Order: sequence, then C-alpha cells, then structure tokens
Amino acid sequence: MTLKNKDFSENYYTDPKVTHPSTKIDVSIPHEWDTCSYTHDVCPSFASPNGLQIFVMDEETKKLEGFENKYSIIIAEEYGEGNDLFNSNDWNEILNFVKNYGGKK
Repeated sequence: MTLKNKDFSENYYTDPKVTHPSTKIDVSIPHEWDTCSYTHDVCPSFASPNGLQIFVMDEETKKLEGFENKYSIIIAEEYGEGNDLFNSNDWNEILNFVKNYGGKK
C-alpha cells in the first residue's frame, strides 16, 4: 500500500512546498500532524498532537548541511533552544517515537 503525502496547501505560509520548495519529502506525513514549517529553518517541520515538532529533510539537504540524521524531533514549546529529543535516519523509528511519547520527562 502506497501512502500519499498530506496536502498542506490550506496554509500558504507554512506549506512545505512554499517554505522549502527544493526539499523532497520522501515519507508520508501522518494526517494528524500539522505543518509548522518556517522559511528560515533548514528543513520543513510538522507538529504532532502530543506536543512534538518533527523536522524532515532529504538526503541532499542532510549532506549539504552536514547533519548526521534526516529526521529530528524536539518538544515543540522548546523550538529554538537546540534541544534535540530524538534523531534518526529511519522514518519508522521517528513514527514509533512520536506515537509512544508520553510527555516531558
């Protein structure tokens, strides 16, 4: 079964196709996540219902920016503080982390 990426065009200013037109999102974003992409971030990001912000980049951006991982999770309210909660190159690990996250520890 192939999953289709969610359409985020309802909010032009946070639509990843607008904020990061050269980034190819090659994973399916869960429908319950909202975009919170910001033009000045390295890559698009999405907010989960349980208070996390998930950054999604492609291989090209990862190499260009010198990052170890394609995906990064922070606590949304800590945006800008540089505190990564979880990083991975495996999208399934990201989905499992978000699904099982129970709050600040």
